[in-house]
Amino acid sequence: MAAPAFLTFVLVGATATALAGGSQRFGETCTGSETVQAAGQPPVRAAYAIALSVDLANKLYCYAACGRNQTYPVQDAGASPIRLADVDTEQQMRRLSYDRRTSRLSDDQRITLGPISVVRHARATCRPAAFRPPFQP
Repeated sequence: MAAPAFLTFVLVGATATALAGGSQRFGETCTGSETVQAAGQPPVRAAYAIALSVDLANKLYCYAACGRNQTYPVQDAGASPIRLADVDTEQQMRRLSYDRRTSRLSDDQRITLGPISVVRHARATCRPAAFRPPFQP
């Protein structure tokens, strides 16, 4: 007996979503390198690693244990790459994005404290990891 049209549609739609990386909740462990430059000194290259979970349905992402102080709003869940952080104030600039097609994370930040600025640029490759639910405010 053939499957009802509705069931076929649901199965095909779910498969297409899964193949396109369409899960609304996912965890990633990302590793790579970053350059950090402070107060006009020469840039220093260092290892970069982050474990994060993203909940697109609730527009939240989080780090590590995903507690209150590690959970933040997703700035643009519909963008490609996903814009996790997009902050630009006098004291701080932060651009954190994740590209689901390439599993690449970009993290750029500038923090200014009086006359001193710290600038970071990180690039990382990510792999699937356990999802931890972000703290719900």
